Amino acid sequence: MTRDEEIHLAGESVRGAKARAVLDSELFKEAVALIEQDTLEKWKTAPVRDSEGHLVLRLKWQVIQEIKRHLADVIMTGKMADITLTDKRTLAERARRAVTAFKE
Repeated sequence: MTRDEEIHLAGESVRGAKARAVLDSELFKEAVALIEQDTLEKWKTAPVRDSEGHLVLRLKWQVIQEIKRHLADVIMTGKMADITLTDKRTLAERARRAVTAFKE
């Protein structure tokens, strides 16, 4: 693994941790819950003939879901970066030990 690849993976790991912090944030959870609840209530009470209103509410719902999906994707990428870094470091450590044992 090159130094640039290692730096990239470390950056992805940090981004994943930050995304996790956002998703776990009480303020974020509260904001999402309020937006979802408000959107659902407006949708339930919107007149059937208000197709434009229904479309706006649907788009609002989809945007908040897309934000949550994006954060989840960043978290997963960070986890995969962590696994890759750990595997590479473990492999490098095993190689060092093998070389050291061979020299002795």
